[in-house]
Amino acid sequence: MRNSLKVKSIIVFIGLILIVMLGLYFSGVFHGKISGNVVSNTNSSKTAPAIPINYTNIESQLSKNSMIKALPDDSSILLRWYNFKSGSREWENSYLLKNSGVKKATTSEVEADITISINSKYILQLTNRNFCEIIKKAKKNGDLGIETDMSAISLGWKFKSMLKYKDCFDV
Repeated sequence: MRNSLKVKSIIVFIGLILIVMLGLYFSGVFHGKISGNVVSNTNSSKTAPAIPINYTNIESQLSKNSMIKALPDDSSILLRWYNFKSGSREWENSYLLKNSGVKKATTSEVEADITISINSKYILQLTNRNFCEIIKKAKKNGDLGIETDMSAISLGWKFKSMLKYKDCFDV
């Protein structure tokens, strides 16, 4: 009975982390409906051209994202981009994601509920229309990391509003 509860807690924790990662990453990508590999934004029509996301527009694009806007008021997620150009991990840019918007951050000034790390090679492929596809690809390739100090139950309760975005983390 105790092991069953522990397994369920771990499953809920992993599912919630994946959901949060989706929301944390790249706003402007969601267009109101999540389906398969594409998530669209309510501010854009389905025929709108794809907008490449990069470090110059990531704050504005993610701030428009419905997933970011769905984050709980008292939550924050740190999104960190890294590379291995020198043979070891080098951090490039970090962004604090809150439902009120996205801003560039330094890790020393941030206490976040969840920290998501992703290889920066994926930013070259990212547009406002393929966020789910990129998250799935990074996860499948082992290029996505999630860290939190919260218990699975606390995480699940706090981020319950993000459950509708869980499909983006299924691989």
